[in-house]
Amino acid sequence: MNEERMYRVKIGSPIGGYVICAVLTGIALWMIRAVFTDLDDQTSLATKLVITVLFGTVAIGTIWYAVDLHFRYLVVDESGIRKRRIFRENYLAFDHIAGHRSMHEGNGLILEAKDGRRMIIEKDYVDPEHSLLTLCLRYPDLDEVSRKKDRQRVLSDHEVGFSRSEREAKLNSAMRQARMINWLAGLVGAWVWIYPHPYSFAYGTAIAVPLLAAVLVARSGGLIRLDSRKSSARPGVTTGLYFLVAALFIRGLIDFEPYDYGSLWPILLATSLLLTAVIVMVFASEVKSKPGIAAVFCLTAMYAYGSLLHVNCYYDDREASRYPVEVMDKSYSSGRNQSYYLHLSEWKARPRKEMNRVSRSLYNRVEAGDSVLVLYRAGKLGVPWYRVVTAD
Repeated sequence: MNEERMYRVKIGSPIGGYVICAVLTGIALWMIRAVFTDLDDQTSLATKLVITVLFGTVAIGTIWYAVDLHFRYLVVDESGIRKRRIFRENYLAFDHIAGHRSMHEGNGLILEAKDGRRMIIEKDYVDPEHSLLTLCLRYPDLDEVSRKKDRQRVLSDHEVGFSRSEREAKLNSAMRQARMINWLAGLVGAWVWIYPHPYSFAYGTAIAVPLLAAVLVARSGGLIRLDSRKSSARPGVTTGLYFLVAALFIRGLIDFEPYDYGSLWPILLATSLLLTAVIVMVFASEVKSKPGIAAVFCLTAMYAYGSLLHVNCYYDDREASRYPVEVMDKSYSSGRNQSYYLHLSEWKARPRKEMNRVSRSLYNRVEAGDSVLVLYRAGKLGVPWYRVVTAD
């Protein structure tokens, strides 16, 4: 290529990226708002600051990404490819490119240099002659090369099986088992999220499936991975587990109301660190990088949050302390998923007009001036919690 050629983004083509950025920013800002409206005055200032900084970082990061996404363009000359953005620039020389990898769902290609550096070539550049695509595809598909090597490595491993046919049969069986776990996790996640009945069985199944998946991976002799990779011939199980863990986390947020989050954080942190340490030790060959360990910690924290709150609240059979209170006011948050709140008079150490999230049915049954009952329990794991019910 003797002339310099510039490729700009199609007008309106990154709309999906903008939508995702807008959704993530909205969620982050909503969570920041919830810190000052939904959390009570008993929640420590340190906890509120941690949540604010965490989701503030998410909001700033997604806005930065959206701006960076809009101003990117490519320049191809006779020596290499240069990707320019408003905040940074990336360059790969042609003779340093080792190959390409396909992005998820055909959203573009990733050029990978021999020294490990990468450049993402999204599919939304104006390229009517397909010259950019042709240029990228002249390099080998590194995922396909790695997948073939990994398959040959498995089929040549005598620890997997005595004969090649036996090893191939075990690899095919591992693929079926991983597919079953992914489907099971996805279906159980939908069950818990949408219609968790019978409640105890649904929640118990949701807690058990990730443990079952971990045991399956550990006992597979390396034929099943934790994560799914296109560069590996061995299947993974995290595709369905992501959705299941998210469902557990959201169900914990919806179903249970801790009285004091300060007593929850130590148990949650200890459990998350313990689970992360176990996973890192058992699957040391897969979870080695710092981003990988951080991802495992986030996943185990979400899993621990939903699981611990369920055990703490659902199985708390102690006698509840009953506090008759007056409904001072009521309100709801608008949007696709509405939340309903009652503003109650003072009870225990609670300030007046505290917002308490309740079910839609209870919200519709009471008005300002009515009386309701607050049922307060100490918690099976020592995390106090409560719920609001009608006085009759």
